[in-house]
Amino acid sequence: MKFIDTIGTYIFRVIESALALTQKNKYPQWVVKARAVQKWVQTAEELTHYGLTEPAYVDCEEWDEHVLGYLVLFKANVENNEPCDENTQLMNYAQLQAAMGWEGTSFGDLDDGTFVGKRFLGRMSENEYNGKVTIQLDWVDSVDASPTRELRKLDAAKVAHISSLLRVGPKATPVKPATAPKPASAARKPGKQPSASPAAGKPAVATPAPASKPPGTPRVAPSPNAAIETVAEPTVVASVPGLPAETDKASAWQHINVVKGDNDDNVIAEAWIAACAEVGGDRTEDRFTGTDWAQIRDIIVRDLSLTVA
Repeated sequence: MKFIDTIGTYIFRVIESALALTQKNKYPQWVVKARAVQKWVQTAEELTHYGLTEPAYVDCEEWDEHVLGYLVLFKANVENNEPCDENTQLMNYAQLQAAMGWEGTSFGDLDDGTFVGKRFLGRMSENEYNGKVTIQLDWVDSVDASPTRELRKLDAAKVAHISSLLRVGPKATPVKPATAPKPASAARKPGKQPSASPAAGKPAVATPAPASKPPGTPRVAPSPNAAIETVAEPTVVASVPGLPAETDKASAWQHINVVKGDNDDNVIAEAWIAACAEVGGDRTEDRFTGTDWAQIRDIIVRDLSLTVA
């Protein structure tokens, strides 16, 4: 028997299942020993090797490859009687329900052989800890789930509802009207005709107005000794139940990355930038408050449909 040492997506069959606690924080975790029965192949080299023309699963049970996985389910110190509820649950809890068809109401199912023999999809990824990189099981799902990481998308009805709440859009640039030609600066002397001008007979051309300044243009100085900075009004959003109403930048970022699930890092980064702009307006980050960082976190949790942890 050997353990998988390359990244990839597999279909596993459970050999052993147990409930355990993390060594340091005493969080409940699922410990699973499983055997790989299929592997998802998609690189050009793999497709050529297996004679495939498009990505697919191939049988690999004869490879005798196994995985030993540890998935923390709640950030709750059960030895201190901290509850395992919606405020402490992690994404692994919901994914274990999907993978095993688990109702999630009894930890006994993890420990009494209920899961033995069941199949699930698992992703093996690199994990770095204390400078050492290992290959670990970092995601589980049902066997019919997508074998590739995909963006989480809202359904059409929810997109339409959110679109109805959109209150911003492109602003029209005001156009400066053309001015009437100026009258002659002085009366002509009788009998003397005006001299011809090279531009005579050509229509007047209106000078376009300069582009309007963006809202919140900083530093309007009414006098040499004073400066006034104007900023856009910050957005205020309702907080997510179960999360603190105030936090700092580092904690907000860490929380999003803990619960991001299968969202790509680029998706998280784009959501973070958009939420900062929505909450902060024209303010710089050094002016953000603890409430601002909490709202940025909560916007991302809602927009990406993340599970609260």
